[in-house]
Amino acid sequence: VPYRQWSKVDATMRDRDGNERPLPTRVFSQVANSPGNDFNKFGCMLEKRDLVRVQPVGNAIARLFRASDALHLGITEYRKDPLLFARTGAGYAPLADGVRVGWSQSVVDPDAIYR
Repeated sequence: VPYRQWSKVDATMRDRDGNERPLPTRVFSQVANSPGNDFNKFGCMLEKRDLVRVQPVGNAIARLFRASDALHLGITEYRKDPLLFARTGAGYAPLADGVRVGWSQSVVDPDAIYR
């Protein structure tokens, strides 16, 4: 995406003996003028196509989908809109059964699962 770039990061790793060694690392970080992320827009597309199941996984509540569905739909929709994964409005796209946690996260409302 145009609002992210590969950056080299100085990192270290600790081996079994506790010795630190350099670890060449690259991260795909946001550029200075990045609009920020809004993956909920893509999540809404997956949900509207009935490609997402919301259900408990252990003690967590999760949105489950096939990686291949996300890959194929993501590529198709990104070609139409390069800002698909970017925050383009004042807020974040709301997800079905979602509740806001903090300023940026939308999580599944437990009441929607455990009724």
